[in-house]
Amino acid sequence: MLALLTAVSIVATAAMGQTPEKKKAGTTAGKIADGYNELKWGAAPESVKSGVKGKIVYTDEKKIIRSRDGDIEYLYGFFYRETAPTKDEKGAPAAPVEGKLYYVALQFPYLSMDDVKKKFEEKYGPPTGESLTNNQGALIWDAEKTSIILWVDRYENNPFCRKITYVGKEIAKELTDYRKEIFSSAEIEILKKLAP
Repeated sequence: MLALLTAVSIVATAAMGQTPEKKKAGTTAGKIADGYNELKWGAAPESVKSGVKGKIVYTDEKKIIRSRDGDIEYLYGFFYRETAPTKDEKGAPAAPVEGKLYYVALQFPYLSMDDVKKKFEEKYGPPTGESLTNNQGALIWDAEKTSIILWVDRYENNPFCRKITYVGKEIAKELTDYRKEIFSSAEIEILKKLAP
């Protein structure tokens, strides 16, 4: 699970750190919500349950809620500190650790990338970042608090999409900071090499 969170965090961090040369004209900042659907980033697992799409098929009560609606599978991921801080920034005893909604991933049967991209452009404008090589990679729509990553797979030399990930950028930063607490710099470099 930490490897999945690390991979999502690395991609989100890369999206946040794009240089102006990599960004395309136009912004999506005003068009992308601070969360997914009606759910806000940072929401606790218990409060997210009532807002999931489809029927819940699995939850571990702390880190994941998995639901299904027809052919679409939703994965609601939570950042959960394994080790709770003993004190907050002011030196007072820290509150109990609770998971925070960090990302939502949608998986579905293969669709043409062009069709999915067109729908996203109608809703959010042109992508703000792109990492496509040989019909494989990702398109990114980046806003102040949310990044949307449309994953592109090559199938029979054509670009297809079967996964979209929405990421809360503030929680991604918290995860990056947490990673630095629990892994050495050498271990983080190894994790970066393992990430897709």
